[in-house]
Amino acid sequence: MDRDATPPTPADVLPPVAWETARAVGLAGAGMAAAAAAVGLVAAAAGELPWVANTARLLLVFAGAVTAGLAVSFRPDRWQAWAIGAATAGLAYFGTPPHWDSFRFLFAVAAGVAVALGLLRLLPPGWRLGVVSAYILFHFAGIFLATVSPNPTPWLVEQVYHRVYNPYLQFLYLRNAYHFYSPEPGPASLLACLVKTEVGEEVTADGVRRKKYDTRWVVLPTRPADIRDPMGLTYYRRLCLTEQVARGAYSPLVPQMFEKGEMQERRLRLATPGSDPYYPIVSADGGASEYKLPTPEVTRYVLPAYAQHLIWEQTPDQDAAGRTTVKLYRLEHRTLSVHELTGKGMPGGRAIDPYHPSTYRPFFLGEFDVRGRLVNPQEPLLYWMLPVVPRANPAPGGKDYTDYLSNHAGLEFDWDRLR
Repeated sequence: MDRDATPPTPADVLPPVAWETARAVGLAGAGMAAAAAAVGLVAAAAGELPWVANTARLLLVFAGAVTAGLAVSFRPDRWQAWAIGAATAGLAYFGTPPHWDSFRFLFAVAAGVAVALGLLRLLPPGWRLGVVSAYILFHFAGIFLATVSPNPTPWLVEQVYHRVYNPYLQFLYLRNAYHFYSPEPGPASLLACLVKTEVGEEVTADGVRRKKYDTRWVVLPTRPADIRDPMGLTYYRRLCLTEQVARGAYSPLVPQMFEKGEMQERRLRLATPGSDPYYPIVSADGGASEYKLPTPEVTRYVLPAYAQHLIWEQTPDQDAAGRTTVKLYRLEHRTLSVHELTGKGMPGGRAIDPYHPSTYRPFFLGEFDVRGRLVNPQEPLLYWMLPVVPRANPAPGGKDYTDYLSNHAGLEFDWDRLR
């Protein structure tokens, strides 16, 4: 054997697939995605198609995406392969039914990535190395800024992080892992949703006609229904969805806010003894900590999207969905101290049940219709806490708490389902 012989390259051992073959496979995938997009145009013109047509669209999109991806894997060294992949992803976006919005977003991102990689293949090797190196530096600079962004932080770091890196890291879902849990994690949040469907009219005992509703509670997430694997990942992934609702919740009831007087006045009117309805303020700060305003992106996009999804999931058809609204409540589960959990140092030495209703802080997030619109934007209790207050001397066999969440919803909430 000649030791000075040139070692074989990967192309010598496993020759690349001929470009003509890769192109034919890629165009076949693009054709299937185009067929799905054509069916989507027919659906847009017709207004609505039967479920069979939507299923056919999904099958065409799936087959086309996999086929085009196979073609790109055959020849990732050709910018033409990436161009076919980008075109297929773009067609798949329009071919996917609108209610599969997450997959539409996935195809939009895939199209953008394919375009970027195709342009990268067009660059000379030196420029290509420079662009990739610059992106790597940009990415890890964002991770570094995420670790130093919590206050106190320099003004320049704060501006660069919030204006440039925060949207980027939020898109990649890299924020939470780099904001360390110190000294301890915050409370978890669940969603309690009252789905209310109008089913006709009824006549009361005094002869008054009023609308009749079918009401039911839906909790996201729930155990053990949402634990579908040994590690419970399905439950915790759904818990991440509810955490999006709690993201950025803050209390604007500070002297500098001109809305303070109006919000507190409306709330204090309901906290006056003898008012009907009556919802007390239980915090020592006069209710400042009981008003939690979500961030604009949550109120404008996240909450309406969740409400629409719930209504469509909980109703059998479009007519029932149009007659349905949903009230959203964020249940913030308070973390007990060691003394509360063990009972040591507590009055009477009694420990607090970590799942007792009084350990939850329910915040009303609004009532939405099927279009994601607030039914009453002027609701006095919007974004306010509806307290669950322990009773000092409950009646024998009765509840040891007063549940203002159930009073506001108009339907008794079963707290045992949270255990």
